[in-house]
Amino acid sequence: MGYLLSVGWVVMLLCLSMPGQGVAAEVVENTLLREPEKLFSITRGARLYDNWYHELELRTPKKRHVSYPESAAFAHKAKEHWRCKECHGWDGLGKDGQYGQGRHQTGIKGIQQMRGANSAAVVAILTDAKHGYGERMPPEALQDLAAFISGGQVEMARYLEPQSGKCKMGDVVKGKSYYLTLCSQCHGTEGISRGMPIVGKAAIKEPWLVLHKTLHGHPGSGMVGLRALGMDITMDLMSYMQTLPTQR
Repeated sequence: MGYLLSVGWVVMLLCLSMPGQGVAAEVVENTLLREPEKLFSITRGARLYDNWYHELELRTPKKRHVSYPESAAFAHKAKEHWRCKECHGWDGLGKDGQYGQGRHQTGIKGIQQMRGANSAAVVAILTDAKHGYGERMPPEALQDLAAFISGGQVEMARYLEPQSGKCKMGDVVKGKSYYLTLCSQCHGTEGISRGMPIVGKAAIKEPWLVLHKTLHGHPGSGMVGLRALGMDITMDLMSYMQTLPTQR
């Protein structure tokens, strides 16, 4: 019996240590904090994943992306569907995640299978005929985007309820302190500022978007990402933002 219990504990620990789950997710984040240059590359890559032409200050694409379905909602809006997130989702799960239904639905798979992939292999995919970014992004940008795809994806289902998007964790009181000192100067103490989205509304209706931008910043802007502060602080902040007003 003692042997079986020991085996059971080993199996449980191994399960918790699987990539992207439990303890392993924390290990990955803690490891990144000890590799500043890598984390810098990943966060920039995440902004490129969000909107590469804004981050690189390039012209907005005009022609439809060859791989974006003609029947999908944004087929006639190249500036939208050329963004990586538009096909693969903020959660990186594509058709198996938040973009599996609704107006962002395309039927395109996610990028989760590329976690841990060789950077050169990712760049090769980004520059192939199916994706076509080789002629649009400089080499260093492609390397940063590959760094995010292979080593920086966040398993959002661990932090947000898959259906409602409600935070699974986070200290609201601490989150308020972080928000007031880190965010309110631009977004307002109540999350309402002229010319900007209403923070409370976005955090409730589009929490996957807000989590991505909170961690990595907004492309081509002065908004900084907080990933270097760790997921605990980020989720404290997220949990507070979901309590803010949703109307002006």
